[in-house]
Amino acid sequence: MSFFKKKPVLILGGVIICSVLLAAVSHFGNGMPAKLAGAVITPAEKLLSKAAAPAARLRDKVMSAGDLSGEKEELKAKVNELLIINRSVEEYIEENERLRELLRLRDEMTDKQVLAASVISADSDDFSYTVTINRGSADGISPEDAVVSTLGVVGRISELGQHWSRVTTLLSPQHALGVKVSRTGDLAVLEGDLKLAKDNQCRLGYITGSAELIEGDILVTSGYGGVYPPGLTVGKVVSVRLDNSGTIDYASVEPTADFSCLYEVLVITDWDRETVKADYVTGNAEEESSEAVSEPTTGEIAPEDIENAQG
Repeated sequence: MSFFKKKPVLILGGVIICSVLLAAVSHFGNGMPAKLAGAVITPAEKLLSKAAAPAARLRDKVMSAGDLSGEKEELKAKVNELLIINRSVEEYIEENERLRELLRLRDEMTDKQVLAASVISADSDDFSYTVTINRGSADGISPEDAVVSTLGVVGRISELGQHWSRVTTLLSPQHALGVKVSRTGDLAVLEGDLKLAKDNQCRLGYITGSAELIEGDILVTSGYGGVYPPGLTVGKVVSVRLDNSGTIDYASVEPTADFSCLYEVLVITDWDRETVKADYVTGNAEEESSEAVSEPTTGEIAPEDIENAQG
């Protein structure tokens, strides 16, 4: 206890001694007292510097971390900005490529009158598979005009406004068209089916000829019915269903047009229907001549039946 009572006295004595030493150092300059005092003070200064160095480094790190945090946020903002710009460029390139393909398709249709349009909305509920385009009667579009994309047939005009039109697509149960199997030339009817539409497929039935239908067969428009010109790509057979007797009941077909990524289309406003009629008359005459010497194929469907189904 006596030590703690004497502590203030000792502290005061220490302060007086330090003051005398400092006065001596300042008075004697570079003399022996100064050197002696320096010898005592310098190690203390070094010790204090070493003790303070970690704190200084920690302070610098904290200040640097604050600066880096700000720089990090700034870099993040710049990266996000560049990502947005990059995505915009990618979208521009994709759109440019789509328009190039659409222009190529238009140039190939030298015997048809076509009009380019953009898809502005789509409806794919359980009962209606339609898309709406930004062209209408004021642009020369008429009901039942055929609509195609760069990949294949989309559908036909079912509703018409002055500056818009609604397209009933191949997937709709309200749509049917006459098609031809590219490999065999057999005719058939492609119809929308609610059950198959959920898997982006249509139903192929009423198949004529020998019915040698296989998976992978490509279907094109037959031209009968007056809506679709002949030779347009429609879809691909993905499965064939047989009945109990082993005869083809129907086939599932996947349209070549991609309805999930439909942005631009061509509307075929006019084409040479007389050529198809002439082909039909010639083909019908040959068929009648053939029937004179042989029995007709069981279950064969006439082109006029396809026309009625398409209408």
